[in-house]
Amino acid sequence: MTNTPNPQPDSQPDPPTDPQPQPPNRRRPWVAIGLTAGAVAVLAGAGGALWAWTFVHQRLSPLVSELLTDTLDRPVELGQVERVSLSRIQLGASALPATADDEDELFLDSVEVRFNLLQTLVTRELDLHIQGQGATGYLAQDEERRWFVLDIELPEPDRDPFFQVRVGSVGLRQADLLLQPYEEDEETPIPAVALSQVSGELLIDTVAVDRLDPAGEPTGSQVDSQQFSFDFRGNPDRGGDLRVRGAVLRVPGAEALVLMSSADGVDGVTPAATPTNHINLSIQGQDLVGDQVMAVLNAFLAQPLPITAAGGEVSGTVDLSIRPNQPIDMGGLLQIEGTDLGAAFLPQPFQDVDGQMAFRGSEIRFENVVGRYSDVAVTGDGTLNLETGYDLRAETATFTVEDAIAAFDF
Repeated sequence: MTNTPNPQPDSQPDPPTDPQPQPPNRRRPWVAIGLTAGAVAVLAGAGGALWAWTFVHQRLSPLVSELLTDTLDRPVELGQVERVSLSRIQLGASALPATADDEDELFLDSVEVRFNLLQTLVTRELDLHIQGQGATGYLAQDEERRWFVLDIELPEPDRDPFFQVRVGSVGLRQADLLLQPYEEDEETPIPAVALSQVSGELLIDTVAVDRLDPAGEPTGSQVDSQQFSFDFRGNPDRGGDLRVRGAVLRVPGAEALVLMSSADGVDGVTPAATPTNHINLSIQGQDLVGDQVMAVLNAFLAQPLPITAAGGEVSGTVDLSIRPNQPIDMGGLLQIEGTDLGAAFLPQPFQDVDGQMAFRGSEIRFENVVGRYSDVAVTGDGTLNLETGYDLRAETATFTVEDAIAAFDF
């Protein structure tokens, strides 16, 4: 018997279906735009990097030399490029040689110039911070009591139309300097002060100062002035530690009488005829020799103090505020030990003096003073006013006529 297979339905192919429309690929335009923008950014970055690298390697060193020459108004000889990065350049042995008009000179083992090219690309301003390493030099004060002359109001030569260049700071590390204070009287020479391990920085800036009327009231306008802030330390060759810091504000012509409330603060200016310098200064010393302290103090005064100091050890701080056509304003305290103090009206100085010198306004007060005058023991106190003169009181131990004759040169 034959088994008849069950019939199977005919297998028919599925009818074709209409293709469904696909949504457009919207990523492709953004990808194209992104690739284009990325390419532009890469090219711009590469162009900026190429400009920066070319500028640092080929143009920065001569630019710095030219800028310093203009600023100092004298030749500056910079050494060969030794190391380069996009934030600094190191130059070899460099020099600020003496000239026919200026005997100052400075020789440096190396010079480092720091900068921020990224900031320059954004602001179109290139601030250079220059530091000399291992310097030896000689600085002589001129008759206007200036240790150096800077002119940062530079002309605008076509160095590079892309940005403006300025010196923001100048510093020294481990320098040996010989400082010669100005000698007003050649018959009484002032010894030079030798300093070693001098380090510090001079900051150069332009500040807007309120213009005041003759009564000292604000006028609502301002004047741009140059400000030099500095802080230097060193070791005198005869012992001790010395630090000099402060600020000099140079007010341009047709302004005057700056009122400064601190070493780096300015209240305002009133009109006048000529450019003027206004100085706030702090001199700090530890275990300094008396005559070197006086040499440094007198170097910043229009007239030397009418007292002398020699030998011994002097420590403390003296603050000076110096304004044109105004009495000097002093502050601070010096502790003196074993120092000889003299004055023009005395035949000989007081010897081995211990005590304090307190500075207030235009007055120096002598406190708890103990010493000898010739062979006579003396204690005393009193004041020296730079405007009105001396007011001194002294007590002596018992002495003989011979002692008095020797002491007062009868």
